[in-house]
Amino acid sequence: MDIKVRMAKKDDAFELSELFVEFVGTGSNIEKIQNQLDLLHNQPNYYVAVACFEEKVVGTALVIVCPDIVGECQPYLLVENVVVSSVYQEVELVRNS
Repeated sequence: MDIKVRMAKKDDAFELSELFVEFVGTGSNIEKIQNQLDLLHNQPNYYVAVACFEEKVVGTALVIVCPDIVGECQPYLLVENVVVSSVYQEVELVRNS
């Protein structure tokens, strides 16, 4: 199975909402998702990734680059809202760059 990972687009809002039903048990406001994606696209330290199989969104994650004040003050990544459709959780995946 060939999965492609890319940045989320406003057009993905409906499919993201469907994934979030599996994640939190309730749907999300499509318009608000679209607005948040617009805001996050303008934030260089934020990245909303979607995993797609045959153009269908089957997974997502929000990645945030965080500055640090410890040691050499190297940034670290915070990964939130990781969701993979239950249909694809047990499937062997091949990532295509």
